[in-house]
Amino acid sequence: MKKSQSSKHPVFNSIKDELLYIKSRLQNLEKDKRQLLKRKQVLENQTTEVMPVINQLGTEQKIALFLDLFKGRTDVYANRWQN
Repeated sequence: MKKSQSSKHPVFNSIKDELLYIKSRLQNLEKDKRQLLKRKQVLENQTTEVMPVINQLGTEQKIALFLDLFKGRTDVYANRWQN
C-alpha cells in the first residue's frame, strides 16, 4: 500500500491489498460503533435517573437550582419554566 500524494485515500498495489485494508477498516469501525453504543446507553441511563429527581423538586428548589446554574450571570433570565 502506498499513500496517494493528492488524496487522503491510500493507493494499493493490488485488489487483494485493498480488500484487506477495507476489511480491517470495517472491523475497526464496528469496534468503534460498539464502544459508542455502550457509552450512549450509559448516558441515556444516567439521564433517565436524573429526570425524576428534577420533576420532584418544588418551585423554590427549582428556582434555587436555576440560580445556582447561572450564578454570576446577571445577563441571563428564564422566559419561562416548563416541567
